Amino acid sequence: MSRLFVVDTAENAKVPFLRGILTRSLTESGLAFEDSYRLASEVRQELTRGDQEATEITVEALRQLVAERLGAHGEEAVQRYLHTSRLSNIQVKDRQGHVSPYSRGRHRLSLLASGLNAEESARIVLAIYEALLEEGVEAIESPRLGRLTHDRLARDLGELAARRYLLLAQYRNGDRPLLVLIGGTAGCGKSTIATEVAHLLEIVRTQSTDMLREVMRMMVPERLIPALHTSSFRAWEALPIRRAGGEDHGVIEEGYLWQVEVLSVACEAVLQRALKERVSLVRREFTSTPRCSCGSRTRRMPSWFR
Repeated sequence: MSRLFVVDTAENAKVPFLRGILTRSLTESGLAFEDSYRLASEVRQELTRGDQEATEITVEALRQLVAERLGAHGEEAVQRYLHTSRLSNIQVKDRQGHVSPYSRGRHRLSLLASGLNAEESARIVLAIYEALLEEGVEAIESPRLGRLTHDRLARDLGELAARRYLLLAQYRNGDRPLLVLIGGTAGCGKSTIATEVAHLLEIVRTQSTDMLREVMRMMVPERLIPALHTSSFRAWEALPIRRAGGEDHGVIEEGYLWQVEVLSVACEAVLQRALKERVSLVRREFTSTPRCSCGSRTRRMPSWFR
């Protein structure tokens, strides 16, 4: 089959024709997937007919050809496709000058990260989408898109929602890292929440206390810190000094806090490294760390350890 390229004369660019992209565009315009796939296959077959080694078609010519094929599905389907395909060619230019296609999915994700639920995010993005269609926008700078979003949030959901979105934009446009600490007991969902938060905030690094614990166990022999090489619930059994009276709650707690204090050294190092490199991080830990990122203690060490 001959190769087919789509030429964008406005951007002076040429990209291969992909049936999957055309199918998705037709699906987004409201056509059923089966009909979208069949129509995209027919268009490709028609354009690659012949013995040429390569075939080129402009974006506008391709759009017109698809619109003609869509005529059998009614004028409304044609208009929806023309609107959708025109919007899919909108280019968004960020503050660094990088250009990328507008994505409604990415736009919804940013609203979810600012605290909106799925229904609210979809409604706001749809309103902005329709406004861009009415204006016939072909290119937009990210600050203007952000202002449109802020204004729509303030109008539809109130100033609080708009302020939250503004705070998220300030974080993303700034150079300060975001450190998110998630604590909780075993099996409460720390990893699930950490993964979702990292996805929403577009943070690529996550760290677990369990991983740090295993690294420390490899580096420090058991004979030096035996309480590190056991469960935090049984760390009291390896304490250098045992209280009389057996397994009371006090000594169990001291063993637990002792292991946490040892682990806080590695946790602090990870946080300080992230701050130094200005890298955002989501860290999940078994319990609240007895030392915060500034180095202050939130709980005292056991008396026998000091």
